[in-house]
Amino acid sequence: MVDLEISLEAQESELEKFRESLKEKKTCTLVRENQQSLIDVNQSEYNILKEKVDSIKQDLKQTKEDTVTIKESCRKKRQVLSRLIKLKHSGRIKSLYDRLVVDSIEDGQTSKDDRFIPAFYRCYKTLWLPKIYNKRIGSHLLILDGQLIDKSCTMSGGEKKDELPKLEFELSKLEMDANACAKRITYTEK
Repeated sequence: MVDLEISLEAQESELEKFRESLKEKKTCTLVRENQQSLIDVNQSEYNILKEKVDSIKQDLKQTKEDTVTIKESCRKKRQVLSRLIKLKHSGRIKSLYDRLVVDSIEDGQTSKDDRFIPAFYRCYKTLWLPKIYNKRIGSHLLILDGQLIDKSCTMSGGEKKDELPKLEFELSKLEMDANACAKRITYTEK
């Protein structure tokens, strides 16, 4: 009987060791599962970020291609203009009058020759003027009370009371933008 008790105690101690070992294995299994779930989460985040990076790379590539296209277009336009100016200087074209490049706003508002004024203002189509519009030069002018003046200097469109508040709002927005720009310029100069 004593042998059986000793054998039973030995088996119980061995069983206890197996239980301890099993607990450690369960703990390791739980840790491994937690680590695997973290790996899965990190992998999904990585995939999302990789997709974003790929999208940004594609956008960058498209932007570069667009930039090259625009540069090429500008280069071709400059070449055409340069050739036209060379033809003008050689005397083969008499009705070409250089580019519009000015040093200041005042230079751009005054013309060397009055025959260029309609062509200059035709580019702008819509200009803002104060309420005094009898000295207007241009093709289309929009005065502050919301009326439109055509090339023939006639008013068109009648009363536009609905548009007047919108126009005043846009004008005040432009004035605020101009003031903000002036402040930035003053700040930058300091």
